[in-house]
Amino acid sequence: MSLIQKISSTLGISGFKSRIQGWVFKKKLLKFSGRFRWEPEACFYCPEMCRFACPVAETLRDNTVTPRGKMSLLHLAERGFTPESVAGGPAQRLWFLEQCTGCGRCTEFCVHENDVATQLRQARAEHFSRESVRLSPAGSLTEQVDAREVGRSLEALRALEGVVVLCEPGRREWWLARPKLLEELGATSVCEAWLPHREWSWGKLSELRIDEIGDALSDCTQLWVESPDAAWFLAKAVKEEREALGAEVRLVWQRFFAEMAARELPLGTSFHESYFLSRLFPRLGYSVPMYERGLLPFHSGWNVHDCGGEGHYRLAHPGNARAIGERFLADLVKDGRALDKIVCQSWSCMEHLRGISEAKVVYWLDELFDGAR
Repeated sequence: MSLIQKISSTLGISGFKSRIQGWVFKKKLLKFSGRFRWEPEACFYCPEMCRFACPVAETLRDNTVTPRGKMSLLHLAERGFTPESVAGGPAQRLWFLEQCTGCGRCTEFCVHENDVATQLRQARAEHFSRESVRLSPAGSLTEQVDAREVGRSLEALRALEGVVVLCEPGRREWWLARPKLLEELGATSVCEAWLPHREWSWGKLSELRIDEIGDALSDCTQLWVESPDAAWFLAKAVKEEREALGAEVRLVWQRFFAEMAARELPLGTSFHESYFLSRLFPRLGYSVPMYERGLLPFHSGWNVHDCGGEGHYRLAHPGNARAIGERFLADLVKDGRALDKIVCQSWSCMEHLRGISEAKVVYWLDELFDGAR
């Protein structure tokens, strides 16, 4: 799947039109990590020159264009980059799909789909600019989530004040059973918040009462958010886009990771989370590359670090998580690999995988806190 296809499928918008099948794309087969496979993230791993043409590509201090933030350490090493050099660049920044300007320069350098790139080059700026995403109709991903669920949670959000932990649905009891963690965070209450996912299109987000969500949280001074998707929504859509939220938004697992890193690393050490996570927690089974120990993380997309693992797979919403999980497990069988453990960053994806995988499926925060503290 090309970068154009990835933007389309993630943000719920379309490419070029076919008279018979509507909006379609031509698929391509990429050589990915030494073997041929269908891979939605293939463009981020592709070694061709298109990434060097992207005007929003991340750079280091010496202005050397580096691979995307979704590159694993294995791929960085193949291209002459070390984890230390990547971590030490203060100018480094992640590359998200929302930053796509629709310039179409990457299509000019794509050696795998030149025929498709020729057709898309003229129309790409129109169909894939950020403004067109705002105005686009709701896609298949957004239709699986009912915006009314967000409205129903407003009353619960209005009752919150001070320092609050916003956890995923079904996680409140886990937090209440660990008062020491809440004390370290300084949290006075825990709330199960149903907040939008990053994969929601801007058109879908416009249907929500985003300002009211910010007003409901006006009495909060700090929000410890368990879900990366909820953190993205609060920090970007509510706080920056609408300026309707004054509370600080932080991912709770990153706070505990930074604390453990400070204990085990010398002062002044500059580190890259995805690299040192594998070094700090060997007792959890992490390694670089991670698949050597039979462990792969499932990320929800807000934090794009893949922790040094070769397989960076995304399970988006509960509605399509099972299908993606089944495909992922089928790919492992084809490759002759089996997993002993799967760590999920999404609670809903963990629930789906527990029913279709023989491996031990655990939640990211459970494994991080209970195994490393």
